[in-house]
Amino acid sequence: MSLAKDNGDKDAQAIYPVARAIRRWKVNEMGDHSKKRSGSLGEGSTSRGEQFLRYGALLYAAGLALHLADHLRRGTDVLTPQVQAAGYLSTAVGLVVIALVLSRHRLAPLMAAVTGISIAFGVAAVHLLPHWSAFSDAFPGARNTGVTALSWTVVLVEIAGALALGLAGVFELRRRGHMGRTRAA
Repeated sequence: MSLAKDNGDKDAQAIYPVARAIRRWKVNEMGDHSKKRSGSLGEGSTSRGEQFLRYGALLYAAGLALHLADHLRRGTDVLTPQVQAAGYLSTAVGLVVIALVLSRHRLAPLMAAVTGISIAFGVAAVHLLPHWSAFSDAFPGARNTGVTALSWTVVLVEIAGALALGLAGVFELRRRGHMGRTRAA
């Protein structure tokens, strides 16, 4: 029986489900070495969630590369320093997540879920909304910035890929039992 249940401490009772979820995560990831680790993206058969994760990473990688090429075609002089910095940061983070997914790292689903959805919304905010701040490279109403139908296409591919990557990460985390309610003891 846990200390939280013995002494009735409200703070300890609030932390107990979190501690149990962390313990379950560790057991799933690092647990019994006599059987195959089911929570890993390592050797062995791949689940549907792992396949979706890789497809999402590849779609995002394609969209990211095409979007970067379009920015180089348009020229960086049409971008604000804030948009450039945000682009560099999201590209670096995106490349790390793609590498984690393709190397089948155990943290790949978590990183994909956290960053994929964030990057999708960030790229959409920068490019698809009308001009709203220094963090805007607005495609709607763009004049003399080199925005073409190709620009729209590659940005939409990148957003779709980032969103697919993020949702696949969430799907895989849920499949592994790392999300959702903790069970009562």
